[in-house]
Amino acid sequence: MSKHQISIIAAGMGALATAGLLGVLFVAHQIAPDIPFPAFAVTDLIIRLAPGAVATAGIERLGEWARPILRWVGALIVICTGGGLAALADALRTRPAAWIRAAGLAVGAFFLTVAVRTAAGPDLPVGPASWAALLASYVAWASAVVWAVGRVAGESAQGDAAQATLTRRGFLIGFAAAAGGLAAG
Repeated sequence: MSKHQISIIAAGMGALATAGLLGVLFVAHQIAPDIPFPAFAVTDLIIRLAPGAVATAGIERLGEWARPILRWVGALIVICTGGGLAALADALRTRPAAWIRAAGLAVGAFFLTVAVRTAAGPDLPVGPASWAALLASYVAWASAVVWAVGRVAGESAQGDAAQATLTRRGFLIGFAAAAGGLAAG
């Protein structure tokens, strides 16, 4: 399989994993509204940055459907961003170790969410437990994406058994941390 094909698969896997993560975060946001939902943060940012005439025209033409459609657009933007971040992690696959790529992917996604949330609604308070739950879910997401891309690329077949076990162990630890963070949040 060529490097280009693996990058496309990585982007697809990242997008699918991001869609799953959004589902989990939506349920968590419904249970504990303190936990930021990235798609709503993007929607709020679009609303805040849209010129008044554009917003008015959109509301007049779409009526009560304006906000739900915009929320779907926000979700699509987040899913595409997740795919792009996964493709970036794949591009860095030959350089750092898998756990470094997963950590960078999780921290990058977390800081993107913090930046969008801060720009969209700096007056909306979010507690540290909510941010910790969000970061834990991003760690699980990033671990799953990096592991899956590594499996498709044949990375574990090239490494020794201890390296492959460590990757799976890291994934399970990240998943357990995300589940614990969501339960605590």
